[in-house]
Amino acid sequence: MTRLILALLFVTLSLGTLQGQEKPPPDHKKKAEEKSRPQDPQVQSSLAELARKTRQERQEVRRGQTVTTYTNATLKQPDRGKVGKMAAPPPPSAQDEPGPTAEGEQALTPEQEIDALAQEITAKRAEYVTAVNAFQVLQLSMNNLRDRYLQEADASAQEKFEADLTRTMEDLKTNEQTIKSLKAELTELQAKARSLGMEPSRLRRLIGRLPEPARIIQIPLEDTES
Repeated sequence: MTRLILALLFVTLSLGTLQGQEKPPPDHKKKAEEKSRPQDPQVQSSLAELARKTRQERQEVRRGQTVTTYTNATLKQPDRGKVGKMAAPPPPSAQDEPGPTAEGEQALTPEQEIDALAQEITAKRAEYVTAVNAFQVLQLSMNNLRDRYLQEADASAQEKFEADLTRTMEDLKTNEQTIKSLKAELTELQAKARSLGMEPSRLRRLIGRLPEPARIIQIPLEDTES
């Protein structure tokens, strides 16, 4: 009887030990359940939407940008596809383009011709003023020579003053003709300026008030009035 009871206790203890070994710890069972549990549907939807927006943004950036690959050949030569050619200006018409002159040079435009004529008028007026001033100086010189001639008692000295008076007289006559010629040339230049269309105010400023040769002494010269 005692042996039977001991045998039953042994069997009971053996079964309890086997059951304890097969039962997993509570922590391992909890982790296994969390891994096998399905994720929240809202979380999965948010992640999918975020991935879709990211792909869409990348596609938009790629469409708005042009990726260019540069090589040694493209750096040496310009990109003819991107650099546009400038349109050539239209050829000048026959009316606008001045034709060649007889000497082979290009003719002046009307504006350039007027400017060149203005310079010529200025130079001619300066020559005229210089000639008029020389006329006054020659008259004073002749007046001085005449006074010295009359005051001189020596015959040889009088002959010298007489020769100087004759030479000064010839210079006065030549100067008189120069003044007449210059005045006539100025008149022609004024007429040419009007025909080219020079403004009257500009022409008046160029000519100004011309000085007239005044007689200081009575000398046998030709009439200087034009």
